[in-house]
Amino acid sequence: MTPEELSAIAVKEQEEHASYEHVLNVCMESGCVSSRSDAVADALDAEIKKRDLKGKCCIKRVGCLCSCAQGPMVSLGTGEMYKGVAPEDAGAMIDALGSRLVVRPAGSSVAVAQDRRREKGFFAEHGLPIGPWAPIDSPAQFDAALARVKLPALLKTARFGYDGKGQARIASRAELERTFAEWKAVPCVLEELLVLEREVSVVLARSETGEVAVFPLAENRHAGGILDVTIAPARVPEALAREAADIASRLAAALDYVGVLAVEMFVVGGKLLLNEIAPRPHNSGHYTIDACRTSQFEQQVRVLCGLPLGDCSQHTPAVMVNLLGDAWRGGADPDWQAVLRHPGAHLHLYGKREARPGRKMGHVTICDPTLERALEVAMEIRAALGIGQGESA
Repeated sequence: MTPEELSAIAVKEQEEHASYEHVLNVCMESGCVSSRSDAVADALDAEIKKRDLKGKCCIKRVGCLCSCAQGPMVSLGTGEMYKGVAPEDAGAMIDALGSRLVVRPAGSSVAVAQDRRREKGFFAEHGLPIGPWAPIDSPAQFDAALARVKLPALLKTARFGYDGKGQARIASRAELERTFAEWKAVPCVLEELLVLEREVSVVLARSETGEVAVFPLAENRHAGGILDVTIAPARVPEALAREAADIASRLAAALDYVGVLAVEMFVVGGKLLLNEIAPRPHNSGHYTIDACRTSQFEQQVRVLCGLPLGDCSQHTPAVMVNLLGDAWRGGADPDWQAVLRHPGAHLHLYGKREARPGRKMGHVTICDPTLERALEVAMEIRAALGIGQGESA
């Protein structure tokens, strides 16, 4: 299938489904060009299967974790093609799009976030706090890495890791050697396993003129490497929350970032250490839809349109609970009455047609005048939906 044929199919499907707004997008995780519309993506997938072209063409949905970016791809339904865009070239491709469209954030920012080696090197270069780490591109770097990083540690692939994927706990050199070999010697980083007091995140917006608006610090809990619960505001001293906002703002300035940015941090020994960044609205910022005067999504629109940033202040304490496909037991919808009987609960479903274990299907945000009550209701809802039973608040 030629790129022209692929483009024709995409345009035809968009016309039939009256969904011109469902243009093809750049996947921020991999650089793949992806369709926002399930109908378009399904049609393209079916065409590829019918023509026995699997492995030769790559059509992926937004947010995918691509292992292939080698086939012809369509961009934006305009007839302009990007063939075989390698993941490491995603930043350049985004900047190329930016030469004729408003694209924020810039490709240079996305490129830093795509590779953990480059990301951590950027943090260190700009004097931002990080834990002990070392890059590993080959077995020849094992000795140097183990001299810098105490075991136990976490080995993470430099690229494509997401929601706990591409990570392994390492307790010995033998485990490091075995895991690195099993992963086909892909570039990695080794991070010292720290005793975490809390995991927190800052979501901010930065305009083209350098104006910054920072949302309240959020406290995050993960289960199986996937965000489970977000508590906002975070239950930390006010001085620590201010410091987190300052670190995130300095990082955004160093990146010359324009758009919405999420900065994940650890609290270790009462101090903040950077974990990673996400160059987009973030799962831990979903609470802003219901609990803040301006949501993270509205901020992204304001930045794209060159409008003044909105008020990030939080009007009500909130707790967000992620809804994974595990809650759709036997394919049946969860009991939403157990959620909506709570007057402060706001249910958000993403319209995904297939529920799979670990797949983010939606979230519920509980708003209450007191954070303690919001957290209590969140735990009740999780239990009623069969999520995290037996865990304590």
